[in-house]
Amino acid sequence: MIDEKENKVWVTFTYKVNLGNFENFEFQSGYSQTVKEDDDPLSLINKMQENISSIVIGEAKLIKKQLKKRKL
Repeated sequence: MIDEKENKVWVTFTYKVNLGNFENFEFQSGYSQTVKEDDDPLSLINKMQENISSIVIGEAKLIKKQLKKRKL
């Protein structure tokens, strides 16, 4: 039996949100993906970064709005 390891790339994205009054929170997320034979690893990483960053920033903005509503 031949054991082949898959080639993978990983992306981690961190986004800090300032809530004011010396309060902030940090949102982190990441994932990995298998590199297929016809994929360019750097292009795949760029696509992954674009995907994860838009998701994380969108979620962080929603959380910030919810936290501000609680303070009112």
